[in-house]
Amino acid sequence: MKVLLTTLLLSCTSIICLAHFKLSGKINAYQQTPLSLSISIPLVYAVPSRTNANQEISIKSDGSFTWQTPLDEPHFAYLFIGDQKYLLWLKPNKELDLTIDGRRNHVDLFQGSAATENRLLQSLNFTASPFFMKRENEHYPYAAITFAGAQDSIVRPWLAEREEKFQLIRQSNLSKNDQSILTAEVQYNTLNYLSDFALSIARWKRADWSQFLTQLYDTVDIAQTKRATGFQYYLFVERYTRYLLGQALAQYQQDTTQKSRPLPYLNIPMDSAMVLAKAHGENYLAWLAIYHTFDQGTAEHYLAQQVSDQYIDGNYHDFTFLFKTFEHHFPHSVQGKWLKQYADTLNYKLSTNQGNAAIEILLSPDSIKSITKVLRQFKGKVVYLDIWGTWCGPCKEELTYLPQLKDKFNGQDLIFVYLDMDDDARDQLWRDFIYVNNITGIHLRMNNKAIQSVWNELLPDQVELRGQYPSYFIFDKQGNLVKGKAKRPSDQETLYQQLALYLK
Repeated sequence: MKVLLTTLLLSCTSIICLAHFKLSGKINAYQQTPLSLSISIPLVYAVPSRTNANQEISIKSDGSFTWQTPLDEPHFAYLFIGDQKYLLWLKPNKELDLTIDGRRNHVDLFQGSAATENRLLQSLNFTASPFFMKRENEHYPYAAITFAGAQDSIVRPWLAEREEKFQLIRQSNLSKNDQSILTAEVQYNTLNYLSDFALSIARWKRADWSQFLTQLYDTVDIAQTKRATGFQYYLFVERYTRYLLGQALAQYQQDTTQKSRPLPYLNIPMDSAMVLAKAHGENYLAWLAIYHTFDQGTAEHYLAQQVSDQYIDGNYHDFTFLFKTFEHHFPHSVQGKWLKQYADTLNYKLSTNQGNAAIEILLSPDSIKSITKVLRQFKGKVVYLDIWGTWCGPCKEELTYLPQLKDKFNGQDLIFVYLDMDDDARDQLWRDFIYVNNITGIHLRMNNKAIQSVWNELLPDQVELRGQYPSYFIFDKQGNLVKGKAKRPSDQETLYQQLALYLK
């Protein structure tokens, strides 16, 4: 009996009794309005638009679904129901059962052992934009609010909403620990949206938004800030750190004679900071500031997410550097095993795709005098020209739509040509990005000086449109430019119709 009990305990420890979270439910009217379900569980935290990190949830013909994942600690995640997203709170050994209205992509009922906290989470409405960030008829009505009027029109009403959410949390029957987590998320959410408004929507003078951010963040005492587990905390860390870097730059500009003096929050001189930013991006400087400002746990988790983001975006160069930095500073981190798997995957993709004959890199771009003459070698085929850059976020976002575009025109007389604008020093970075992301087609690269002649050639009478990245152009089967500023891959059907016109 003792041997049997020991065996069962060992089995529980190794296999059967691992903690899990179970999600199940039913989509009503699924057969009339079929939709997709997916869930995104980031390594630490993430922006919900990173859909290529989502896990699809299988749905049966009657609309029912069941999904389960190992989970050793509570985690926030995003559930995508069609085009709608819901923030969920996953907890070990708990279950959540959802009743979904398939006509509205809406969760009507939360049931199960994780229902209470998830119902409250929806009431706190973290996924909805606040009133001052909403668009009406392609405009932001609150953008016209003056700096002086912001307190009465935005800040005070928003703080009142925060207090209402605090009250909902206090009145809940959640544990004190869970209440504390949600209270912190509400507080950080409040700060994050006010910061976003000042930086991206308000039409204020630089001095005004600088004063607004100073007033906003002067209320923050980092020494008293405890590391939280939610998305909003890490989004706050990002924003607050960039504010600190702005403060450091402002201090430096007041006295540029002390060039060797270490910058606040970075502990390195300005020249060294500029070199690091150029070589490894501003995200690395942000992490460096976090490393010197916040607790080590926050620095570890933030860097782990940055490494994960570079993996998802296929940025081999930045991933490799940040991963080595992570291994150096946090050799015993539990996230290390996942990041190592990411590194192995990227290295495999790089070595495999370097032998892909469908990826062709044209040499000697400096000798190119006319892009039209270059493309005439593809006479008999329609050419879709993509002018982009590895540094350009929107450009790389558009690349994620290429598989659908290429599947649509598979076997037809259509050639994809990619003209990248990057400094000569980034040549290897550019090549690695192409191979890791398996971007099939013809590739060229020019530096900013060389590519100006291409812009002049493609847009001779539209000076204001030159230098916009990404930009797309269509050449017909005779090698003539027939569509300047063509539709993007993300435009999908509209672009498909444009291309089909010239493939007839």
